[in-house]
Amino acid sequence: DDFCFALRDNGWKILQINSVALEHQIGNPSLHTLFGIKYYTDSYPPFRYYYIARNTQIVCHYYKDLPYNKNHLIFKKSLKILFGEDQKCSKILAFLRGLIEGRKLVKSGLCRNKI
Repeated sequence: DDFCFALRDNGWKILQINSVALEHQIGNPSLHTLFGIKYYTDSYPPFRYYYIARNTQIVCHYYKDLPYNKNHLIFKKSLKILFGEDQKCSKILAFLRGLIEGRKLVKSGLCRNKI
């Protein structure tokens, strides 16, 4: 996302080609149902949730006009971990550490500037 946001900020257009795919698997996506609502969890290892949270903080700091709400993403990801994944404690702790570290990096100015 960060790369696409930077390109857009610099006047480039992003084209999507639906016939091209990059096959990869990180985690083990699985379908769950809670109160009749179906949703997928990613089942990433805890370290992956750390980086998702940290990088979300950084990207949302530099790109204010994102097509999504950071707090909504954080809340949604947390609920999915709590209600649909194993290793809940270690994943939530990693996620919280990532949020805290991302905030520290933004405030310190140590993370990179926008492209």
